[in-house]
Amino acid sequence: MGPPLTYIDIIAGIVLISIFILAAIMMVKLYKSHHAIIMRIKILLSIVAIILAVVFIVFMENTWFEITGRMLF
Repeated sequence: MGPPLTYIDIIAGIVLISIFILAAIMMVKLYKSHHAIIMRIKILLSIVAIILAVVFIVFMENTWFEITGRMLF
């Protein structure tokens, strides 16, 4: 076992915080102009969000399988 925080942990934390900040900025911008978006674009954004969520879950499942050799779902 190494120290509690390695360089990889610090880099991962910085990347994670950066992603959260970017997501928060994007959410604020989207919600400010939410009323100006037409219904077709709202539906398109919803479909893209669902596809990205599925891709993320599949990526996490594959990563877990590579690490442990067991499936989650």
